Amino acid sequence: MSKETKKKICFVISPIDKEGSETRIRSDKVFEDIIEPAARECDYEAKRADMLSRPGIITSQIIQYLIEEPLVIADLSESNPNVFYELAIRHVTRKPVVQIIDIKEKLPFDVRATNTISFDYMNTDSIDQCKKEIVEQIKSVEDDPSKVDAPFSFIIDPNTTSHKTEDSVLEFMLELVSSGSTLDIVAEQLSWISKNKDIKSKLISRAKSGVAINIYLPRENAISNELKDKNIQIHICPDLAKSPYARFTLVDKNNPGAIKLAVGFGTYPNFKISEFNETSNAQVIAMARDYVNSLGKV
Repeated sequence: MSKETKKKICFVISPIDKEGSETRIRSDKVFEDIIEPAARECDYEAKRADMLSRPGIITSQIIQYLIEEPLVIADLSESNPNVFYELAIRHVTRKPVVQIIDIKEKLPFDVRATNTISFDYMNTDSIDQCKKEIVEQIKSVEDDPSKVDAPFSFIIDPNTTSHKTEDSVLEFMLELVSSGSTLDIVAEQLSWISKNKDIKSKLISRAKSGVAINIYLPRENAISNELKDKNIQIHICPDLAKSPYARFTLVDKNNPGAIKLAVGFGTYPNFKISEFNETSNAQVIAMARDYVNSLGKV
């Protein structure tokens, strides 16, 4: 007997609020009558933040779902700030996201350029039409991933968001560690440092010059012990081993923006890198800051 195929996850962003509130009642109805049936029709299992059962820091779990899952549906009704924060994180990944909103509400300016489905959750015909349009959007991006609507695409250099060769990744990392008044590096492993003398030398020389450098790792290793002896602060955070989305993050804490920020996906040397600079959206920069803060070390 073959094993049952694990369903793909559709992570749902929506205003939630406390049990019994008007917001919660409306959101539950939208989830149960519109989102969940549409996702199920496309062979996805719909999950909302309040349904997460895995222990741990809830913010980290949400970010992990936003970055890793193949599909997100975002209910923009009520202009909830948490919803837009999470939507910004998802947009950066350039992965599929379907946006819906109550027909009585207006879209904020920043997301008007992105296709959004309107619905009246008290009207049966509108509910059916919304489900139909969600299914059509899901099937459309599954058939042709290039149709994903990514409002941040103008910020991101396409050359930095594709899989890189080992040499080009190391060159990019060298540029990153050469900037910033402080450096915080969150990494699942440090082979990109140990395999490149220029990067290691740059980190050591910057630490020697007084730049505060913090590296967060799931476990100690030879290169972390070597760097620790060179005035570089090493913090062991076991939970990182369960967070593949946090392969590499660099944040300049003392800058109101960020001089450089990179989030790497995959394992060395096949990094998929998104690069942002000081002109990047503040919510995007906050994503990396929040992760570092969630470790309780900053």
